Amino acid sequence: MKNYFKRFSMFMASFVGAIIALLLVTGVCYALIVSGTLTLQSGTAGTGIVFQTNGANTRGTINNAGSWNLQNGALATNAIDGFTYLPSSAGTPTGVPTAIAGGVPLELDTTNFFLYARLNGLWQIVGPLQAGTGISITNGVIAATGAGGSSPGWMNTECAALISNMSLTSTTATCWMEEISDNTNTGLGGNNTSSNAGTGATTGVNGIGVQATSGATASSNANVFRNNATAPANFATSGAKWGFSCYAAITTAIDSQSNVTIGIAATSVSTANNHAVVGVLGSAAITGGSNTFYSFENTSNGGASAIAQSTIAIDTAYHTFRQWYNGTNQKGQVDGETAVALTTNNPNQPTSWLLHAANGTTAAARTIILDHCIFAKAGGT
Repeated sequence: MKNYFKRFSMFMASFVGAIIALLLVTGVCYALIVSGTLTLQSGTAGTGIVFQTNGANTRGTINNAGSWNLQNGALATNAIDGFTYLPSSAGTPTGVPTAIAGGVPLELDTTNFFLYARLNGLWQIVGPLQAGTGISITNGVIAATGAGGSSPGWMNTECAALISNMSLTSTTATCWMEEISDNTNTGLGGNNTSSNAGTGATTGVNGIGVQATSGATASSNANVFRNNATAPANFATSGAKWGFSCYAAITTAIDSQSNVTIGIAATSVSTANNHAVVGVLGSAAITGGSNTFYSFENTSNGGASAIAQSTIAIDTAYHTFRQWYNGTNQKGQVDGETAVALTTNNPNQPTSWLLHAANGTTAAARTIILDHCIFAKAGGT
């Protein structure tokens, strides 16, 4: 017995910082670590590490490839537990986190409703958490603004795609995003403005978008626009590079008389000249339009116009609609299709985004809902 205790004492002494006590009390395992590291390791024949509570209720897993699953399935919409909690602060974070290779610190600003990530030595806004708040990227620097933008991942992706298409870089471009949170959303450059005819109407949609509908009376239309006349939210000067990308859905049936589009314009709600739009341009509404596929149109200040068809068929789902000018060529794109070339009729200094819904001679409602848009231009234009 004496030799046993001697060997045991030598065994314990050889572990500086080892587990000093391991107690099992009423189903709870307690481990006390003194200046050491606790290692959890699964066997080579296992599938990983499983975290369970209250018996056999799995609350998370780490598989052998290193992927972490913080739950054991989808939460119910009325769930009150099972969430992942992030650290928060009542204001913009200013501390310098201890660096961990391959990791990015996150923090929620509960005062200004922003999610921050520590990137490239700075606390960067990943995205606003509240409609009516926005972000812009100017010469590669992300900043908070007073309006629009609660879909930051989409914004970052679209900004990168647009400036690449426009032959610019993040240091030579300005991107800004507007979350069209309602029909009179105050924000970049001012309030939304409506101009309707017949039974046309514009309304907010559950605080997350704006809807333009012609109504069911023939020869009706609805228009919503924002005249962004001041920097940074004004569009490019005449001849400069520009681009837009909007997430929207045309939610009603269409016919050859339909003209339902989203885009930019230089003269408020005018759809005659100075615009670049994407959407449904029925064959009877616009010469060269299509009743089957989405269309792109651009019109110069002098009235020269060009139309091209997308390869994406018209439906009632949400799509990402794009058009851009890279200084030489003008192109359009719906979702991930190959970009479609248009004859270049560059609008003369467009200043407004424009949402338009018209039914022509058909007595039926034509409706478009816009969620958010991102716009890009060459920095300083």
